[in-house]
Amino acid sequence: WIFAITYHACCDRLNRRKRFAGSELPERADPSPGPEDQAIALDDARRLRAAVDALPEKYRTVITLFHLQGKQYEEIAAVLGLPLGTVKTHLFRAKEQLRKLLGEMEVS
Repeated sequence: WIFAITYHACCDRLNRRKRFAGSELPERADPSPGPEDQAIALDDARRLRAAVDALPEKYRTVITLFHLQGKQYEEIAAVLGLPLGTVKTHLFRAKEQLRKLLGEMEVS
Protein backbone atom coordinates (compact mmCIF):
# COMPACT_ATOMS: atom_id res chain seq x y z
CA TRP A 1 0.00 0.00 0.00
CA ILE A 2 2.72 2.48 0.92
CA PHE A 3 4.70 1.58 -2.19
CA ALA A 4 1.55 2.07 -4.27
CA ILE A 5 1.13 5.57 -2.84
CA THR A 6 4.73 6.40 -3.74
CA TYR A 7 4.33 4.95 -7.24
CA HIS A 8 1.10 6.89 -7.89
CA ALA A 9 2.57 10.10 -6.50
CA CYS A 10 5.48 9.74 -8.94
CA CYS A 11 3.09 9.13 -11.83
CA ASP A 12 0.98 12.15 -10.83
CA ARG A 13 4.05 14.36 -10.69
CA LEU A 14 5.25 13.17 -14.11
CA ASN A 15 1.78 13.70 -15.59
CA ARG A 16 1.69 17.25 -14.22
CA ARG A 17 5.06 17.96 -15.81
CA LYS A 18 3.75 16.69 -19.15
CA ARG A 19 0.75 19.03 -18.97
CA PHE A 20 2.87 22.07 -18.16
CA ALA A 21 5.56 21.26 -20.69
CA GLY A 22 2.96 20.85 -23.42
CA SER A 23 4.77 17.95 -25.03
CA GLU A 24 5.00 14.23 -24.63
CA LEU A 25 8.02 12.71 -22.97
CA PRO A 26 10.03 10.63 -25.42
CA GLU A 27 9.87 6.88 -24.96
CA ARG A 28 12.99 5.38 -23.44
CA ALA A 29 14.44 2.15 -24.69
CA ASP A 30 15.66 1.37 -21.17
CA PRO A 31 12.66 0.72 -18.87
CA SER A 32 14.70 1.20 -15.69
CA PRO A 33 14.06 4.45 -13.82
CA GLY A 34 16.33 7.31 -14.75
CA PRO A 35 17.98 9.73 -12.34
CA GLU A 36 14.98 12.08 -12.37
CA ASP A 37 12.56 9.24 -11.63
CA GLN A 38 14.80 8.02 -8.82
CA ALA A 39 14.98 11.53 -7.34
CA ILE A 40 11.20 11.87 -7.50
CA ALA A 41 10.70 8.47 -5.87
CA LEU A 42 13.18 9.36 -3.12
CA ASP A 43 11.41 12.67 -2.51
CA ASP A 44 8.03 10.94 -2.39
CA ALA A 45 9.37 8.33 0.03
CA ARG A 46 10.69 11.09 2.30
CA ARG A 47 7.32 12.86 2.20
CA LEU A 48 5.54 9.61 3.02
CA ARG A 49 7.91 8.91 5.94
CA ALA A 50 7.34 12.45 7.26
CA ALA A 51 3.56 11.97 6.97
CA VAL A 52 3.70 8.62 8.80
CA ASP A 53 5.89 10.19 11.50
CA ALA A 54 3.30 12.98 11.90
CA LEU A 55 0.53 10.50 12.73
CA PRO A 56 -0.51 9.99 16.34
CA GLU A 57 1.37 7.04 17.84
CA LYS A 58 -1.66 4.72 17.97
CA TYR A 59 -2.23 5.16 14.21
CA ARG A 60 1.46 5.10 13.31
CA THR A 61 1.93 1.81 15.16
CA VAL A 62 -1.02 0.09 13.49
CA ILE A 63 -0.16 1.27 9.98
CA THR A 64 3.48 0.25 10.44
CA LEU A 65 2.55 -3.22 11.67
CA PHE A 66 0.03 -3.73 8.88
CA HIS A 67 1.79 -2.27 5.84
CA LEU A 68 5.48 -2.46 6.63
CA GLN A 69 5.60 -5.64 8.69
CA GLY A 70 2.76 -7.42 6.88
CA LYS A 71 0.85 -8.37 10.04
CA GLN A 72 -2.80 -9.39 9.85
CA TYR A 73 -5.53 -7.57 11.79
CA GLU A 74 -5.76 -10.39 14.30
CA GLU A 75 -2.00 -10.39 14.91
CA ILE A 76 -1.97 -6.64 15.46
CA ALA A 77 -4.89 -6.91 17.88
CA ALA A 78 -3.05 -9.60 19.86
CA VAL A 79 0.27 -7.72 19.91
CA LEU A 80 -1.31 -4.43 20.99
CA GLY A 81 -3.98 -5.93 23.23
CA LEU A 82 -6.75 -4.16 21.33
CA PRO A 83 -10.11 -5.39 20.05
CA LEU A 84 -10.13 -6.32 16.35
CA GLY A 85 -12.61 -3.54 15.53
CA THR A 86 -10.35 -0.96 17.15
CA VAL A 87 -7.40 -2.10 15.03
CA LYS A 88 -9.49 -1.77 11.86
CA THR A 89 -10.71 1.67 12.92
CA HIS A 90 -7.19 2.87 13.73
CA LEU A 91 -5.95 1.63 10.36
CA PHE A 92 -8.80 3.35 8.51
CA ARG A 93 -8.22 6.63 10.34
CA ALA A 94 -4.47 6.40 9.81
CA LYS A 95 -5.00 6.07 6.06
CA GLU A 96 -7.42 9.01 6.07
CA GLN A 97 -4.91 11.18 7.92
CA LEU A 98 -2.10 10.11 5.58
CA ARG A 99 -4.18 11.11 2.55
CA LYS A 100 -4.86 14.48 4.14
CA LEU A 101 -1.23 15.05 5.15
CA LEU A 102 0.13 14.01 1.76
CA GLY A 103 -2.40 16.25 0.04
CA GLU A 104 -1.30 19.20 2.16
CA MET A 105 2.36 18.43 1.41
CA GLU A 106 1.59 18.31 -2.32
CA VAL A 107 -0.02 21.76 -2.22
CA SER A 108 2.85 23.35 -0.29
